[in-house]
Amino acid sequence: MEHRDEDNTEQVQARRKKLNLYRLPPKNFEGREDVIHFKGLQKTYQLAGNNETVTALRSVSLVENQEFYPIKKGEFLMIRGPSGGGKTTMLNLIGTIDSSTGGELFIMNKKIDKDSSDAFLSDLRLKHIGFVFQTFNLLATMSALENVELPMILLDKLSDKEKRQ
Repeated sequence: MEHRDEDNTEQVQARRKKLNLYRLPPKNFEGREDVIHFKGLQKTYQLAGNNETVTALRSVSLVENQEFYPIKKGEFLMIRGPSGGGKTTMLNLIGTIDSSTGGELFIMNKKIDKDSSDAFLSDLRLKHIGFVFQTFNLLATMSALENVELPMILLDKLSDKEKRQ
């Protein structure tokens, strides 16, 4: 990303201060693997018992010529916006917890859509996607440690000694 003179104008600096925004120097992610990009993501829900729909996400894109396109391996991003603005819905789509009703989503350069098999999505989540939920989505019959340990066991990444530790 290039440094632009307009980033240093007093007006821009005052706006950032008011919005509590800080511009950090960019890290070089060139050569790193593309992890996420999407275009026109949409999610609507059908209301039970009638023909009404609720739009939760309307044509959200992370595409070329935008500052964060594509999201590269190792990048850290923050998503913020007003309550009800679609942040959680977007994260659920990116995390393959839910499926979109429109648009294109690519994770690890693989297209994710309604035809993606459950087995493929489960494998993608197990090997490449980590979640920190607002709510406690833990298995009630397991301890917190066992909940954290479970994905590593499924991947056969822990030795017996590591499991005991």
